[in-house]
Amino acid sequence: MKTNKILLFSLAAAMMAGCADDEYIINNGVNGGSEGLNGKLVKAGLLGVARDNGDAETRVYSPEGQFVWMPSYVNSINGDLGSQRLNQKIGLCWTGRNLEGDYGAVDVLDQKVYTNYEYEHVGWLDELAVGGPKTDPCKVNELLNGAFIVGEGQPEAKYDGSYKTNNSKRWNQYYYGPKEGRYDEIANQQESSGKLRLDKGVFRTNNAAVFEGEYLAYYPYTKAFTKGQILANLPQTFTVNVRADRYAAASDSLFSIGYIRHYAGGSSASGLNAKTLNGFLIAKLYNKDTDVASANKTIKKVIFYTEDVNGIVYRQDLDAAKCVEDLKDGELDSKNGELFFQNGTKVTTNALVANMTTDMLEGATIDADTELDKAIWVALPVLPQDIKDLQVILIDDQDKSCSIDMTGKGKISSNKTQEIEINLNDCKFVNEYLAVDERSFISAMAKIKTSGSTTTDKAANKVKLLRDIELTLGDNVADYKGNGKYMGDYNSLFFDRNITIYSNANAKLTLKSGTKMHIKNLASAITGVGDITPVLTVDVPMVIEGTECCGEKVAKLSIGGARNIAQTCTVVLNKGIENYGTLALGNNTDGNSSISIKGGLKNAYDNYVGTRGLTTDAATVYFLGGHTSGNASISIDEVENNGNIYSWASAVDIWNYPDVQKFADDNTGSIRVVNSTIGTLVNNKVVEIGERTLMTVGSKFENNADALVKTYGHSYSETDGRLDVKATSSVNAGVMDNNGVVNFTGTNMKNSGLFIDQLNGQVGGKYVNNGKGTGCKMAYDGLTYKTDLSVEGIYVSKVATKERMQFALTDAVESNSVNVLEILDCDGSYYNLAVVDPKDILKDKDVYINATKTITFKSWEQGENGKVAVANSFGHCVTVRNGNTLQVMDGLLSTVNNVFVETNANFILKANNEADKSEITIGGNLENAGTTTHGADILVIKQNLNNLANAIFTSNKNFNVEGNVATFGTFDSKGAENKVVGNFTQDDVNSSTTFAPQTTTTINGTFACFAGSFERLGLNGGNNYRATVNVGKLGATDGTTTTAWPTEMHNN
Repeated sequence: MKTNKILLFSLAAAMMAGCADDEYIINNGVNGGSEGLNGKLVKAGLLGVARDNGDAETRVYSPEGQFVWMPSYVNSINGDLGSQRLNQKIGLCWTGRNLEGDYGAVDVLDQKVYTNYEYEHVGWLDELAVGGPKTDPCKVNELLNGAFIVGEGQPEAKYDGSYKTNNSKRWNQYYYGPKEGRYDEIANQQESSGKLRLDKGVFRTNNAAVFEGEYLAYYPYTKAFTKGQILANLPQTFTVNVRADRYAAASDSLFSIGYIRHYAGGSSASGLNAKTLNGFLIAKLYNKDTDVASANKTIKKVIFYTEDVNGIVYRQDLDAAKCVEDLKDGELDSKNGELFFQNGTKVTTNALVANMTTDMLEGATIDADTELDKAIWVALPVLPQDIKDLQVILIDDQDKSCSIDMTGKGKISSNKTQEIEINLNDCKFVNEYLAVDERSFISAMAKIKTSGSTTTDKAANKVKLLRDIELTLGDNVADYKGNGKYMGDYNSLFFDRNITIYSNANAKLTLKSGTKMHIKNLASAITGVGDITPVLTVDVPMVIEGTECCGEKVAKLSIGGARNIAQTCTVVLNKGIENYGTLALGNNTDGNSSISIKGGLKNAYDNYVGTRGLTTDAATVYFLGGHTSGNASISIDEVENNGNIYSWASAVDIWNYPDVQKFADDNTGSIRVVNSTIGTLVNNKVVEIGERTLMTVGSKFENNADALVKTYGHSYSETDGRLDVKATSSVNAGVMDNNGVVNFTGTNMKNSGLFIDQLNGQVGGKYVNNGKGTGCKMAYDGLTYKTDLSVEGIYVSKVATKERMQFALTDAVESNSVNVLEILDCDGSYYNLAVVDPKDILKDKDVYINATKTITFKSWEQGENGKVAVANSFGHCVTVRNGNTLQVMDGLLSTVNNVFVETNANFILKANNEADKSEITIGGNLENAGTTTHGADILVIKQNLNNLANAIFTSNKNFNVEGNVATFGTFDSKGAENKVVGNFTQDDVNSSTTFAPQTTTTINGTFACFAGSFERLGLNGGNNYRATVNVGKLGATDGTTTTAWPTEMHNN
């Protein structure tokens, strides 16, 4: 075979108005300055590229062995490119070197290039043209030795040619012969004859300037890189129109690369000898039998296929240094991938597909008795490589297939061919449906629905994926959509008999961004004895896309039966699902579903959410069923959830609205109708289990930090949302909010997060193990929970009745799990802790007051002479939440540690009413951000009293603070005898401190008033003693007073 060459010549012409001389600028940086290296810019112009004929013997380039530059589309009326601009394009890549100047990016070549200038085909050279395109420097869009495509410059090529061949559809009116075009000869120009060479193209770039120096040029151009490695990029799918140019797939897509030692710009011309990198796979189809007349045979697809794990490489980075070395020697021979950069991009497929067409009709008919010398050739370009276990597969117009072995013919070398001759009369087409793209996949499913096997065999109908298939349900499957068509008006993939979708090539099914699809069973068409429920088995991985880089809506997939179907919608997915969009399982309005996912369900946001922020319906999974009747059984071996999972006894609408909508009415039955069983559940975001649904986790339950599991219910045991954790490994580091039923029957759940048992909730099984630690702090639903107990996790039991509190504190299981009580209400006027907590368990529990009415704690027993105050804790730590009120009275009541009074909260210590005493002790700090009013017999604070800004502390009785007092709000003391063991500090311009007359307060430490007002009130003319404040040391007196400052005690 002769070596195919592309000859490229360049002539720089000014790209701006006027006749300015060539200029250059020094660029400190390449491609936006990111390299920080020098380069010399020269004015860009037109390039002339000549293509020699292909090998006359193989004829892989054009119907008559001719290789021409010709747009894939021109306006049939006048020949212009139109808005589509489907003209051919090349790339020009600077190696970074300047071999004849001082300005270069590098001295030593590596695998990289530094530019990827796009040049597009805009015309042709005259047959007399020498060297390249010539223009008047003042008229850069006027050729002197050629002509432009209509609308691209002057002169214009004539668009009234009448050259025809048997393959006339490929040829347009620019043709006056296989390679000849015409234009009006230019007077007084030696290189103008009026005849164009269609194999000598003229190319133009939108760049005003390019770098001077050494270049590699390649065809076809790709935008897949701007710098770095040149990407050798070939299609996976080709169209071969046998009534037009059946060799267009090879000629339009072959990858060629050439070398320019020095491009200087201006009027300097450079020659380029480019060579073809790829080789070719060729199938020759004929239809001959010497004994009997063979029938015509229509072929829809020709597929070169391998099931080898290494696949077929169709996209790979080149090593620029190695390419330059080979091209300088005049050869380009990559038999074993020597020219590729091994650490760069390398993309494979398992199938290269030629879609056969006859004009606009699908398929190519090879007539009966077609001899080998009249065979239809299918020639596809392939990058150099060694394809293992190669075979060629033919698919006919009935979607039947025939496979022919090509073992030993997978060694692809540059510009060499591997060929196979196929007599269709010898092919045995079998009823196995093969899919290589969306159209063939949908076609196979449609044919199974109309004429597939109706036996009970679960593999009765098989669809084999030869490579990854992307479902868009766009115009390319229009034949299967619409009212009465297979896909229907709602994009429904129907099945009414047993179907298995599988692959031996690790292929997957992908639902593309913005696409909506339903998978629905219909009334069974299965006949025979046994189970007639049709089963759809998907034995390939599935991917449901998010918005990706450029979409506005995620993909949405719904699985569930059509209305009024007797059989259960049964779908088995054996290779797992990756969901970045919406997945609705069991989405029936009135039927049953059985869905099994093996291989795992990964639910996550795609990589573009962070930059694009389009989260609506993304990473969302629904477990559904029984909207009006019926049920759903969902089984998944492993779930990794980084999005949202909702278990609802309902259905959703993915079709009629821009966003997914839940049906208005939930099921109102008396049983749970959605039952999901999960082997391993790893939750990193949200899982919600609605009423009338049950989720069972069998082997591992892991609710991680920042994640939420929530059950819903209304205290109806049989229908509340229920979570059964039978797992032998159970961990919660996030939040579990139980409004329904939760059972831990496999093992004790290790809790290092927040577990909330709401008033509606029930918890069963083994107790929750909160671990050993130094405390925990968690935020949820606008509230913060924290504890300094020696635990790792928080278990909150919400309380609204005396009976519920007593149960939480005395039950053998519950009391060992709960470490926080949150009080929401009381079914009486107060809680008598001597009754509800006789063993003083509250000393080991933190208490939160979060009620709509005042909560009151007392502690008394009935004595001989009346009610006697008894000692009891009202919490380890106690928090009175914002807007709530806690009263303590009638008892010897205490906490082990701190009391927190939040903003707008009230903490009231009242005098005895029923019992004989009312004495209150706070074992730690009193942190007052709201209002604290002390009227008990005595208030003892074992550590510090911190009265925060805008807070109010009013003491009407004696207090004893064994630590320090720090006040930034209002401090009003009216008790007769008060003591502060430590310091007393006032420090806020809006703060005020007042000591009432006839009171004595002793502060053993330092008194300091840095700001605010301080008052020791007098008697307004009376004779009794004024307020006495004696301090160990008088510190700052920077605030204001209208009375006397405290008195410093004399220390002997």
